[in-house]
Amino acid sequence: MRNPLQKRIVRELRTEWKKYLVVSVFMILTIGFVSAIYVTNGSMLATAKNSQSIYYLEDGHFELKKKASAVLQKKIASGEKADIKAYYQKQAYKKIDATIPEADRQAAYKQAEQEIDSEYQKAIDEYDLNDSAFMSQKVKIYPNFFKETTEKINHKSSTIRIYTIRKSINRACVMEGSLPKKNNEIAIDRMHADNAGIKVGDTLKIGHQTFIVSGLVANVDYTALFQKNSDVMFDALTFDVGLVTNRAFASIDTTIHYNYAYKFTNQKGSNSKAAYDFLAALITQTETNNNKIEDFLPAYINQAIQFTQEDMGSDRAMCGMILYILIVVMAFIFAITISSTITKEASVIGTLRSLGYTKKELWNHFMIMPMLVMLFACCIGNLLGYTILKNVVVQLYYNSYSLPTYHTLFSWDAFIQTTAVPLCLMLVIDGCMIHKKLQLSPLSFLRNDLSKAKQPHTIPLRHGSFMHRIRARVFLQNIPAYLILFIGIFFVMLMLSIAMGYQTPCRIIKTMFLL
Repeated sequence: MRNPLQKRIVRELRTEWKKYLVVSVFMILTIGFVSAIYVTNGSMLATAKNSQSIYYLEDGHFELKKKASAVLQKKIASGEKADIKAYYQKQAYKKIDATIPEADRQAAYKQAEQEIDSEYQKAIDEYDLNDSAFMSQKVKIYPNFFKETTEKINHKSSTIRIYTIRKSINRACVMEGSLPKKNNEIAIDRMHADNAGIKVGDTLKIGHQTFIVSGLVANVDYTALFQKNSDVMFDALTFDVGLVTNRAFASIDTTIHYNYAYKFTNQKGSNSKAAYDFLAALITQTETNNNKIEDFLPAYINQAIQFTQEDMGSDRAMCGMILYILIVVMAFIFAITISSTITKEASVIGTLRSLGYTKKELWNHFMIMPMLVMLFACCIGNLLGYTILKNVVVQLYYNSYSLPTYHTLFSWDAFIQTTAVPLCLMLVIDGCMIHKKLQLSPLSFLRNDLSKAKQPHTIPLRHGSFMHRIRARVFLQNIPAYLILFIGIFFVMLMLSIAMGYQTPCRIIKTMFLL
């Protein structure tokens, strides 16, 4: 015999379809966007990580005051420290031999030794040259020179950092067009071009010269356009990165920055330890070869490289939290609705219990609708997340970061977070509340006596005026209602704070663009 409870499910769906439709649409959009963010985020992070090897990302870079000779580059690449004390002695003795008579040189040598010891001690203290944990870090050095000048288009001016086409290190991903082939062509950052309204074929004035945009690229070492690592936020509107031919680079009349990228050939220790050891060796080698370090920046603290991945990781955590909050809220809404239905149909439930229906059968009956709605929302939401909504999120990421070509990857984590976890939350929350409601006896349902609580103990109020005691009594009797109201307000304020957190940066960026 067919279970008559199944007819009630169809009848409830037919009579309450508007309510379930609204709830389903809300959950589909929520799960769809979160699924799209999870899928896109995971795919973008995988693409960014893979691009570091595909386009041969540097392990760091340093800038010298003047161009390093082949000898100095070889010494730096060895990762060994230079003997600074011997260098100081050699310089001091050379000066003494050239300026002081031979009869007075012994006294001058002794005085020089004291001064050398003092200078060497300062160097030891400042650069920690006697570090017992020092390990030589062999590297491969790549000249990565650049120039900075102005970029003008349609009376709008910005700063552009120009490199030659890099083939050995920090290679570019061509998003549109091609790399420069002629001396009057330039390839610029794709995100800057989008923000500034520049397209392939447009003409830019770089310094005092005119260039044609041959292509739009994404540089693996500039996924976020930070001009300086100390900048609070990247600026994709007034800062650009360009690539030109060697002859075009030489023709740009501005100061050249002798920047060198390095890759560890056999890294020893963690990123920070390896960078620290390499810096110690770099300091000694440049000091003993009459050169100076202008800048040193390992890749693991380079915001232009790391900011994008860290920011996308925080997006993932934030969206997961939003999803779970909304699922919990919706589960409580379903629980309250079902609780109201149980109260309204108490006599029917009592009759069914009297006829032999078990609490498990009734529990299954009341759990079918919320689980069906959630399952339907998860399926349609994930379908939209992998298709239409995914493209929306991809465009949002491309509008924010300078990322290479994107490829969608299936994510089991996204499936678990947007399907398995919401279904489990709905099952646990609604299941517990319905189970508690169905613990009453059939006679209690028939009598419509659904309160399991005993007569509450009244707290004696002997102090204060009559009106004060009435207010206190009303407050004490309504504590559960106030608690639910507080939780509701808390969730609303939390969601409002999250929304404002997303809106405020957007408004700031728009204001900067207008200025």
